[in-house]
Amino acid sequence: MEFIFELILIEFIRNLLGVRVRYIFYKLIGKHKTIEYLSGKFKELDNDEKGHQLTLNLIVGFIAFFGLFFCVFYILHLFGLTYLWM
Repeated sequence: MEFIFELILIEFIRNLLGVRVRYIFYKLIGKHKTIEYLSGKFKELDNDEKGHQLTLNLIVGFIAFFGLFFCVFYILHLFGLTYLWM
């Protein structure tokens, strides 16, 4: 059970959603950052800065995950398909 929780929390939310959303955000505002830098795998980062990158990825990943969840649920509600869960 712990493995599944860790897989979902770390791999999906932090590494996939958090890094990609931050990458797209930096690209939109014109400050190009590499995915390696945002994921904390950049060679010139010290441990403190690497920890900040990972924490920010987790926070942004949670926000993106819940945003996606509510958007999908809202679209299903608009089409009247919410009875599938109730």
